Amino acid sequence: MKGYSLTPEARADLREAVSYLSARNFSAGEALAQSIISAFHLITDHPDIAPRRTDLSKHDIRFWVVHPFLLVYRVKEGSPEFIAILHASQDVAHLLAGRLPAAATASEDIHD
Repeated sequence: MKGYSLTPEARADLREAVSYLSARNFSAGEALAQSIISAFHLITDHPDIAPRRTDLSKHDIRFWVVHPFLLVYRVKEGSPEFIAILHASQDVAHLLAGRLPAAATASEDIHD
């Protein structure tokens, strides 16, 4: 079955983003979670939909915007593996530099 996976870091990013927003505005936090989950499904169906950003990483990764967040993923065996969910105001290139080696070996699979 075709699905997507999130690294432990991406899963933590998702929890942190939704928790932060929900603490300030519960319905906005729920809307963000639903928007990100919808993006996961869209990307799973069309893994090559998002552009690569060679200005942010030399690795073969893609970036999809769920404003104001970037969903960062790579395509592994035809399915997306999300390695980060970062606020666009963060230093994305710096944060990714520390994550990419670990993302190659550790992920949790999610199948729909």
